[in-house]
Amino acid sequence: MNARRLTLLVGCLLACLGAARDPVEELRHWVATPTDQRPDIRSLPFAAVPLSREQSAEARRILWDDHVASVRATRAREWADHSITLGDKNLKWKDKHFGTKPKDGWNLYLSLHGGGGAPARVNDQQWENQIKLYQPPDSLYIAPRAPTDNWNLWHEPHIDALFDRLIEDAVALGEVNPNRVYVMGYSAGGDGGVPARAADGRPLRRRRDDGRPSERGVAAGPAQHRLHHPRRRQRQRIQAERGRGPMEAET
Repeated sequence: MNARRLTLLVGCLLACLGAARDPVEELRHWVATPTDQRPDIRSLPFAAVPLSREQSAEARRILWDDHVASVRATRAREWADHSITLGDKNLKWKDKHFGTKPKDGWNLYLSLHGGGGAPARVNDQQWENQIKLYQPPDSLYIAPRAPTDNWNLWHEPHIDALFDRLIEDAVALGEVNPNRVYVMGYSAGGDGGVPARAADGRPLRRRRDDGRPSERGVAAGPAQHRLHHPRRRQRQRIQAERGRGPMEAET
């Protein structure tokens, strides 16, 4: 191929690339379409186009803003009612604000009550007490009521989805900073307050009330999910070996 033909081919290729629509602009067009009229984004050609670092950051911002707008449009009632229902499970909560809202939004503390393996009135008492225990500065402090009264209050399959939704609601509707989400708990709630990972996937350390590392108690970090407490796994193994059913969580 001579130089002239090569130059012509390169010129044509550059012209075609220049004419191609920016995938970020295509994304803006997609989010501007009413939700019920949007095609599956995975089926659209622009979704497979490699992005630069700058384009990736902008696409992430666009998708985040779109998600927040959707939450605000569809979940305002559950946030106002302090009640989330998914399937046959309901999560209620009480909340308080302490201090002054930082410029990036409130810190969020989810504070899990103790109890478990007891009548509802006992766990209700534990919940009522939990909202009074702590006053983290510049924070939205939320004390949820476990959806069941079972011994493993905060380690049941429905908990992750309910907490994910509560945290999303708090960010979108409660002006919470998504990078300042913490999970803590008292007694059986301390066993439940152990996040599995931070928002970026890093494992999190557990902390005591005084901020020092601890084997149980207060967990801190941008939390999304909880892992099963090592002592709980040990109890389950021993119970399985002995052929016994679950016992009430140790406190």
